[in-house]
Amino acid sequence: MGKVCEAFGAAWSAVGLQKEAIERYSRALKTEDGGASLSALEQLGYCEVRLNCRFIRRSAKDVSENLSQPLKLHLPNCIPVSELERCGRRF
Repeated sequence: MGKVCEAFGAAWSAVGLQKEAIERYSRALKTEDGGASLSALEQLGYCEVRLNCRFIRRSAKDVSENLSQPLKLHLPNCIPVSELERCGRRF
């Protein structure tokens, strides 16, 4: 059962549905048969990073569009979204 859930997690991730992939990888790791590989744990972490980067990217875009010019002057000290995306790719 663990291998099957892991395979579904990989399929969901391949088509870009990270929430579903996270659910399947989590289920794979919780199965009692121990069929999930360590790769399932690695991929679970990777999917979580990609999902969170997508959320951060959207949030940063929404915030930057709604800020007034004086507030934007203070933003250069923040971590750019592109840097966060690169961090996610390392995992």
